[in-house]
Amino acid sequence: MKTRILVNILILVTIVLSGTRAHAMGGSIAVGLNSGGQFSEVQVSFVADAILETDEANLTDTIYYVPGRVRDEVSMSEQEMIFIQRYDLGKRWMLLSAQNMYIESDMSEPSEQQYRLVEREFIGEESVNGMDTTKYKVIYESAKGKFGGFAWFTEDKIAVKAFLISEQDGEKQRIKFEITRLTRGPQDELLFELPAGSAKLDMTGMAGVGMPGLGEGSFADRMANVAKQAAEQEAETKVRNKVGRFFKNVFKN
Repeated sequence: MKTRILVNILILVTIVLSGTRAHAMGGSIAVGLNSGGQFSEVQVSFVADAILETDEANLTDTIYYVPGRVRDEVSMSEQEMIFIQRYDLGKRWMLLSAQNMYIESDMSEPSEQQYRLVEREFIGEESVNGMDTTKYKVIYESAKGKFGGFAWFTEDKIAVKAFLISEQDGEKQRIKFEITRLTRGPQDELLFELPAGSAKLDMTGMAGVGMPGLGEGSFADRMANVAKQAAEQEAETKVRNKVGRFFKNVFKN
């Protein structure tokens, strides 16, 4: 693979990962915040349009869901990526459509551990974008951190709105999530499969190609570490510009 193409891929991946975390993807919020904190609790298939805001990024997300499978089509600053979570297979795929490639991670890794619900307090009934919902105060935690705030659920346990504060590895992040359109019904099975002919991008050897500071752990953890280091170097610059310059310097001829 040419260095220029690899640089573009890594910049794009890092931008998205720096703007959100695994538990904060729109599909994960919509089906993972229910009373048991388990994806299996949502038994209805659906497609939804959503917005996701953090302190670092504003995303739009089209979510496709069938029990055991989630697809997020994420757009941010004219960049688009697709994430497929296969809980039935224990795999997560990040699709790089322009390159017809994908990155795979194992959802059984420690970095992919799921959060569990530790507190849930009834607040009241509210309407969200024409949908009848129940509002709760919620707190979730895992071995790596916790998050909590308020979440609004439909009768079939879909979270259609949430205001949360995430604390992970000693850092806090604000998360705002809201579904603007929700349509229940069967979804095309091919949405949750890898595209025909796509090639797996193996990132296990990236630390050996001159990329300092990657650290240990999964690909997502290492890319997030790169974004963090870039942000610390020049705090007044937006994350995207900082990461772009960082990788440009690493890979310059």
